[in-house]
Amino acid sequence: MALTTLHTTANYEGELIAFIEKNEAFHSKVYLDSKGVATIGYGYALNGTIATISADFAKIGIVLSPSQRKSLDDWAKNNGIASQSEIDTFNASTNAITLTQTQGDNLLLAIKGQYEDIVKKKLGTELYNAMANTKELIVLVDMAYKK
Repeated sequence: MALTTLHTTANYEGELIAFIEKNEAFHSKVYLDSKGVATIGYGYALNGTIATISADFAKIGIVLSPSQRKSLDDWAKNNGIASQSEIDTFNASTNAITLTQTQGDNLLLAIKGQYEDIVKKKLGTELYNAMANTKELIVLVDMAYKK
């Protein structure tokens, strides 16, 4: 069976965003996912370290204020778990983070490598490289992203 090659990295990335968007609706503001984790964009969970979260946001041109860092750090220290009331208060405040669709796309692209690495470790380098820029790889990366 032949793989469905998308030919370029740009095509692959565009298809990856479109595929994940079908499964993970875009949210411009922080929301609680089905597990009660503070999340934004296409399912970007705010449960990493504040250094990682800040670095990921910086990659898309968002520099977090000290107040934003404090709120996100509090959630991160609790594995991203937040109450709906905390989310509502944050989103209604001057500290709220609002992503544009483009920033959401770029945030997803900024972190996609960690999910591609999960797939690469499972498949092995040779098979992973053979699947570069394919629709099949998109499905596998999406599965790693949802986990």
